[in-house]
Amino acid sequence: MDKNVEAQRIANKYLETEISDFQVQIQSTSTDMIDATKEGFSIELEILKEGFEAQDYSHIEIIIGDLLPENYKLNTKCLNYKILRSALFNARVKAAQEMIKVCEGPYSYSFKGENMDLAIALKEFLIKEPAVNKWKREKQKKTQILINDFATEILGKYPKTGVTDLASEIANDIRMKNSENPIKFETIRKDYLDDFK
Repeated sequence: MDKNVEAQRIANKYLETEISDFQVQIQSTSTDMIDATKEGFSIELEILKEGFEAQDYSHIEIIIGDLLPENYKLNTKCLNYKILRSALFNARVKAAQEMIKVCEGPYSYSFKGENMDLAIALKEFLIKEPAVNKWKREKQKKTQILINDFATEILGKYPKTGVTDLASEIANDIRMKNSENPIKFETIRKDYLDDFK
């Protein structure tokens, strides 16, 4: 799937989640609070606009950080991150605009309702490719993808796993699944876990 399309899918899920949660929340809010909330979204739109003009995406970076597991080390220099940040920026602007409409009265938003765990989708998208691009040989690229897949799976189950334990676990998993061509633990730790350090 194209990176931009995948990032847009994640952004759409984020948008729908935000609006859906807000629609539930607003039902038990007083009129005075609704007016203050609406004003808050108007201010947020201004902050986003000013941030965009100054190329300051800290507001979106906080949102991305909040959506990811606590110990996830975000690589803000990788291309996938920049694509996702752009898509989520647009989604956040749209969410603020739509939530202002919710505050103004009867409102309905057309949900696509895609079934997706946002945190997992974000993590998978962000670690999918950056480390792969450093390799010139096809075999090394395939090895990197395999290791990324194992690392994502392990960190999904045990998010606090350190790099050394992660490398050890991956080496064992590869040895069990591909005993003909094992990869040494030290090689994995040193060369293939750049996106997980």
